[in-house]
Amino acid sequence: MTLFGGGSSERQRSKRSFAIDSSAITEAPASAGVTSRAPISAAMQRTLMQKPRHAGIFDAIHRLDTQMDASARQNLIAWVQDQYVAEYGDIPIGFLAKCFLGPPYIDHRLDLVRSIVEHFTPSDTVPSPFDRARSLARHSAYEFVEVYSSGRLIAVRADGMTEILPEGK
Repeated sequence: MTLFGGGSSERQRSKRSFAIDSSAITEAPASAGVTSRAPISAAMQRTLMQKPRHAGIFDAIHRLDTQMDASARQNLIAWVQDQYVAEYGDIPIGFLAKCFLGPPYIDHRLDLVRSIVEHFTPSDTVPSPFDRARSLARHSAYEFVEVYSSGRLIAVRADGMTEILPEGK
């Protein structure tokens, strides 16, 4: 089972040359965590956030929804958080995406803060602030939607390209 995936997006991602070393992630030290970055300007932050997401991010996010022990999940989350700080200057609180488990599930979230994977049916209420990403997550143009504590949503396409949505909209 994967969190986000399937079909042509798998083929598009396979064309990228970046890959993560799975053993390095699951064997990360307990002290692994988010690295800090010097404060940056709003313009620089936007530039970083617009950078395409690399295949390592896709691979790690897919793995987070698989069956794994709590320690491995925490190490993988720490790696994802480190990547977001280093590459994009901010860390999402989580992701929302279309669910491929089939009926009755239509979408699901991965909460990086609480290490929660939750699947939703059409009648379920998605918790805030993830609820704003629900219609985008179901759209075939996007692989997943990053949700930030500021209210920012960033829709990510299968090729890694991003679309930043206005905060609070």
